[in-house]
Amino acid sequence: MLKNVGGQKSDSMKNIKKKEEELCKYFGYLDDNIEYPKYLEQIILELILEELGIEYSNKENEIEELFNLIPKEIIDKWINTINGLYDRNEKVDYQDIKNEYLAYYFPINTFKIHRLLRDLLQNDLIKVDINIIDIGCGPGAATIGFLEFYKKIAYILKDTKFNISITLLDEDNEFIRIAERFISKYLNTLPKNLLI
Repeated sequence: MLKNVGGQKSDSMKNIKKKEEELCKYFGYLDDNIEYPKYLEQIILELILEELGIEYSNKENEIEELFNLIPKEIIDKWINTINGLYDRNEKVDYQDIKNEYLAYYFPINTFKIHRLLRDLLQNDLIKVDINIIDIGCGPGAATIGFLEFYKKIAYILKDTKFNISITLLDEDNEFIRIAERFISKYLNTLPKNLLI
């Protein structure tokens, strides 16, 4: 899906190949522990607070300030829900646990896609124009992980323009709504040469 057709490489693809060593070094963090970016934590907490109907100021809040706005009894309920989520031998219904998913699973799932993308990068299979279809997108963790990967490439290849088209599919329309809101809040973190 990401491979260049016909074997001809565009100038942008040649630039990626020239910077391959630098890019692979940049993504070498995949072999270490990943520190989750603060701006993603902030977006997650803002979405959760909005879902809970809790008002917060739009100023640059510290993560801890936002987290402390969530009542302790809600956090305790989330912990109990997450701890017992897979105790049953039945399909998990995320309908009533979207905030728990955002708080716990979204950060865990965001960077799983980076290993695959790094392999594509090392094999010269990354494109500058791409269409993404995220099937079973949930709140958009894989899409945000994908965009984070391309964001790092776009910062290194400042003269290369990247165009990404995203289609989100999920059986749960609420998850699609949350994913769209997440992406909307996230767009202001992207470099100018990465267009969504």
